[in-house]
Amino acid sequence: MTTINLHQNQEETQRKISARTANGGFFFSLAILILTVAALFGIRFYIASVVKQNKALAESVKQQNESLAGVNSLQRILDMQSRLAQIKGNLEIKDGKVGQLKMTQVLDGLEKDLSSGVVVSSYSYDRESGSVTVTFESKNFNDTARQILNFKKSTYFSDALLGNVARAEKGVTSDMSMTVKVD
Repeated sequence: MTTINLHQNQEETQRKISARTANGGFFFSLAILILTVAALFGIRFYIASVVKQNKALAESVKQQNESLAGVNSLQRILDMQSRLAQIKGNLEIKDGKVGQLKMTQVLDGLEKDLSSGVVVSSYSYDRESGSVTVTFESKNFNDTARQILNFKKSTYFSDALLGNVARAEKGVTSDMSMTVKVD
């Protein structure tokens, strides 16, 4: 049997195949390039539209905030409510009357009970027990004794107790503890 070669020119066939492959690769690369450029332009337009929507939304939020009562007025209302609650807590109401002890009354009573020549150097008030502790200085022991007697006979204070009496550089220093009389 004889072999017949139907492919007469193998080189020419090879060239046709490689021309088809080269043309196919070129068109494939060109298609990918075109799709990439189209995607970039699409993303650019999409970003522009999102920025525009974001600005419109921000403007809408701003208008909504302005239409509400406003944050400042709300803060003022809350501050006023907390102040009123604190004032009500400070007042001690008994039988429909405010039973709060005013510090000016206590200090006025202390002033009225002080002898001349006596100076208060320290004062403290305990709200829970209603007691007052006073440290005072006088020129001599006679003035100190007179002041202790004034506190014991006071119409503003009761249970006057002498804590300490000590000679200082320029006189006598004394401590007294008393309970405030509540009307």
